[in-house]
Amino acid sequence: MEDWAPAQSSGALEEILDQENRQMADSLASKVTRLKSLALDIDRDTEDQNRYLDGMGSDFVSMTGLLMGSVKRFSHGLGETTGSCCGAWPGA
Repeated sequence: MEDWAPAQSSGALEEILDQENRQMADSLASKVTRLKSLALDIDRDTEDQNRYLDGMGSDFVSMTGLLMGSVKRFSHGLGETTGSCCGAWPGA
């Protein structure tokens, strides 16, 4: 009868270990699902930020063009003056 008792406790131990393994696997699956969700959120945020930054880049290019045109017009206007400070402004 001694052989039967260790076999029974061994089976019970295996059942306990199997249950713990299932619980740990479920916990791990839950964590993986959460990490996947976070990764997808980060991906979406990154795409949104890249679109925003691309838009800012084109805005800066447009603004640079406007400023360069203004500087050229202003410089051209100053070059035509007689050198006096009052001659630079119309009606002065």
